[in-house]
Amino acid sequence: MVTSIRFIVGIIGSVVCVLLYAVPMLTFKRVIKEASVGEFSCMPYILALFSALTWGWYGFPVVSDGWENLTLFGTCAVGVLFEFSFIVIYVWFAPKDKKKFVMVMLSLVLAMLCMIVSFSSFIFHTHRLRKLFVGSIGIATSMSMYSSPLVAVKQVMKTKSVEFMPFYLSLFSLLTSFTWMLYGILGRDPYITAPNGAGCLTGILQLVVYFIYSRCDGPTKTAKDIEQINSLVVLLECRLTFKRVIKEASVGEFSCIPYILTLFSSLTWGWYSFPIVSNGWENLSIFGTCAFGVLFEFSFIVIYLWFAPREKKKFVILLLSLALATLCLIVSFSSFIFHTHHLRKLFVGSIGMVTAMSMYSSPLVAVKQVMKTKSVEFMPFYLSLFTLLTCLIWMIYGILGRDPYVTAPNVVGSLTGILQLVVYCVYRSCNEPTKTLNDIEQY
Repeated sequence: MVTSIRFIVGIIGSVVCVLLYAVPMLTFKRVIKEASVGEFSCMPYILALFSALTWGWYGFPVVSDGWENLTLFGTCAVGVLFEFSFIVIYVWFAPKDKKKFVMVMLSLVLAMLCMIVSFSSFIFHTHRLRKLFVGSIGIATSMSMYSSPLVAVKQVMKTKSVEFMPFYLSLFSLLTSFTWMLYGILGRDPYITAPNGAGCLTGILQLVVYFIYSRCDGPTKTAKDIEQINSLVVLLECRLTFKRVIKEASVGEFSCIPYILTLFSSLTWGWYSFPIVSNGWENLSIFGTCAFGVLFEFSFIVIYLWFAPREKKKFVILLLSLALATLCLIVSFSSFIFHTHHLRKLFVGSIGMVTAMSMYSSPLVAVKQVMKTKSVEFMPFYLSLFTLLTCLIWMIYGILGRDPYVTAPNVVGSLTGILQLVVYCVYRSCNEPTKTLNDIEQY
């Protein structure tokens, strides 16, 4: 069963990884169009090529035991083709000094690969030792590959421009790292798990830096340029949702449904992790998290009710009453009808899955509104980002604990979180209705 799941995760990882390898096509399309590499660095592509070659050799039957890592080998083969093509284009359009540097680095990489292949083939005579040797080098190369974008992060922070750190490259780096980390966890392979864990951290860092500096204005613009920065003015107006609600004394177009669903989900999962349902305090971390979640969500709902108009208040109170009544039924049924932990977990966990999936899909209403209005005003970036991170972490928690009730809804949450980030990136630069010159000067 675990082997089948691992194979499926490997296929998903291959698809996402191929997308990651293809992302720089946008960059090199620009390079070809401008016939210049500009300020772009070739180092990430050289490191990615070396990593693909190393892990391709790791997945080959000489090192691995048969084709146990077939998906890894196939992905790396595609990666080698992509990265080599990008390096050839870079060398073609680069100035002479950069060409020399790239050729030296490329020769060094190929020489190191030859040494790795020779050592692992003729000095080590068992799969375990070969995997230890090649896997250790693979960890180092992957760590270097995933840390190389930190050069771009430094440049972004220095220039306050995200021009040289493409969003989709950062996003697919995070997704690739996370998928292969799962693949490594399921196969209990520390050589695959460790570097991709580091890749997840650097990917998250890149996304955070991207969204912080994508809002930064460049040098002072003339009146002719003011219309082009209206969308940035709108983004700068946005604060954390309820801080804005309190400041404006109005809920505006915000919906309270996501917070009610989150409250109900926190209450349900809190009950799931309570010793009456779970076996002792095996899910203490879930219980503690849900307790905080209940306090936060209830506070948000109270604030919403305070500033909402009468018709919205009635609707929210009705939904809140329904949620609490449903919770009472769940508690009663699981306490007095089911008499074993297994059955109680099955009952409460199934309901928890439905509520969590509803909670994670509720922001799709906001996604629809963003696509309709071409404005991200009502879909806060940090809410989407932390939703994704939360789902990824709890999904790993569920996998490690072999708990399908925790794993399944967080898989859905991860997908919707990724969708929200992509939609946010696409629509963040769309213009709002044009403000007058006097309005803009006040900002």
